[in-house]
Amino acid sequence: KRLHQTRISGPRPEAVQIKLPTAKAGLYFLHIQTERGLVTKKLTVL
Repeated sequence: KRLHQTRISGPRPEAVQIKLPTAKAGLYFLHIQTERGLVTKKLTVL
Protein backbone atom coordinates (compact mmCIF):
# COMPACT_ATOMS: atom_id res chain seq x y z
CA LYS A 1 0.00 0.00 0.00
CA ARG A 2 1.46 3.36 -1.01
CA LEU A 3 1.13 6.06 1.67
CA HIS A 4 2.87 8.93 -0.09
CA GLN A 5 4.53 9.79 -3.37
CA THR A 6 6.27 13.00 -4.36
CA ARG A 7 8.56 14.23 -7.11
CA ILE A 8 11.39 16.59 -6.22
CA SER A 9 12.79 18.73 -9.00
CA GLY A 10 15.66 21.15 -9.14
CA PRO A 11 18.90 20.84 -7.19
CA ARG A 12 19.27 17.79 -4.97
CA PRO A 13 18.17 18.74 -1.43
CA GLU A 14 20.15 17.72 1.65
CA ALA A 15 16.95 16.59 3.41
CA VAL A 16 13.29 16.10 2.60
CA GLN A 17 10.59 16.19 5.28
CA ILE A 18 7.55 14.00 4.66
CA LYS A 19 4.47 14.15 6.90
CA LEU A 20 2.46 10.93 7.21
CA PRO A 21 -0.38 11.77 9.62
CA THR A 22 -2.46 8.74 8.57
CA ALA A 23 0.34 6.18 8.99
CA LYS A 24 -0.33 3.69 11.77
CA ALA A 25 2.44 2.36 14.01
CA GLY A 26 4.50 -0.26 12.26
CA LEU A 27 7.36 -0.97 9.88
CA TYR A 28 7.31 0.60 6.42
CA PHE A 29 9.70 0.60 3.49
CA LEU A 30 10.85 3.83 1.89
CA HIS A 31 11.78 3.51 -1.80
CA ILE A 32 13.89 6.35 -3.18
CA GLN A 33 14.35 6.45 -6.96
CA THR A 34 17.15 8.65 -8.30
CA GLU A 35 19.02 8.92 -11.57
CA ARG A 36 21.62 6.63 -9.99
CA GLY A 37 19.17 3.86 -9.09
CA LEU A 38 16.75 2.69 -6.41
CA VAL A 39 17.43 2.74 -2.65
CA THR A 40 15.19 1.01 -0.10
CA LYS A 41 15.23 1.99 3.59
CA LYS A 42 13.19 0.79 6.56
CA LEU A 43 11.03 3.36 8.33
CA THR A 44 9.56 2.67 11.78
CA VAL A 45 6.50 4.64 12.88
CA LEU A 46 5.96 4.55 16.64
